[in-house]
Amino acid sequence: MPPFKLLPAHPPDHPQIAFIYDLAFRSDRIIGELMRDVPPSCKQQSDVEWLDREWEHRALNGTRIFKIVDDEDEKGKILAFSKWQYPPPHPLTLEQAAQKKFQKEQERAVSLPAGTNEGLWEDYFGRVEEMNGKWMDEGRDYYLQILAVHPTHQRQGHGSTLIRHTLSAADADDAKTYVGSSSAAGLGLYFKHGWREVDMVVVEMGEFGGVGVVEERFLLRESGRGGDGADAA
Repeated sequence: MPPFKLLPAHPPDHPQIAFIYDLAFRSDRIIGELMRDVPPSCKQQSDVEWLDREWEHRALNGTRIFKIVDDEDEKGKILAFSKWQYPPPHPLTLEQAAQKKFQKEQERAVSLPAGTNEGLWEDYFGRVEEMNGKWMDEGRDYYLQILAVHPTHQRQGHGSTLIRHTLSAADADDAKTYVGSSSAAGLGLYFKHGWREVDMVVVEMGEFGGVGVVEERFLLRESGRGGDGADAA
């Protein structure tokens, strides 16, 4: 048996998770550009604090983070992770819905690290949020927000393992699953697991100090629509 194990992640894992996130997305034309001028230590700290806030409010925002660990490593080295938004087990009360809305507003008010490309940040994440509202039912659907594999452990099936874990829960609930944005590089993996493209955001990077045009796809998977899963991501 491979010496790898899938486990739920917890706050002590957040520094490792933030490090993998940075490594995996450093060359991404949008994520990499957002904090290109932010010192690495500041970006790491900002990402850890964000993960901590997401964890703190998980009862309302549905945050679930899963990790693949090296079972033979004494310190439990994390090789990959996925961050999901699960639907609530029961419909939110009016009070809970108000709390969730307030927490989203508070998150928007958090100061970004100095050097962040704030114009790109507001444009890109504003449009992602619009797409989420257009395609996703937060009361029923599962939402894959981040899937990241350490560069030295890619093509070993960790991405597929993380995806299948939550797809089984979504299928048991007869729920759709949604990917809020994917670059062209990630499409093959998602298509193999049954997602299809439903929309796209086109970002003119020149407007924000970058170069060229970036297309981000939005993907939806119907309940039970499994692909062959034969991917080595």
